[in-house]
Amino acid sequence: MERAVWLKKMRLQTEAMYDQFSPQYWVRFGLGDNETHLAYLQNFFERVVPGGVVLSAGCGAGRYDGILLEAGHSVVGIDQSEGMLRRHGCTSHR
Repeated sequence: MERAVWLKKMRLQTEAMYDQFSPQYWVRFGLGDNETHLAYLQNFFERVVPGGVVLSAGCGAGRYDGILLEAGHSVVGIDQSEGMLRRHGCTSHR
């Protein structure tokens, strides 16, 4: 199979899987208290302009959007899965 055809097939399969899985995402994973992720976000906040716009690339269901919003940032999310974007009300895609 040609590489470009294979890549397109894999992308479509991945998108379909995430779209199907999106309603269960928060139930299965939630936010939790992941100390490594929270430490990364604190480090991130020290490096960005307060109140700025943050691009959340590969945002999934918006796992960190609440933390970013509480810190005073606007968030623009992008993801390959429309189902995941719909889970947190985002309209950006790909």
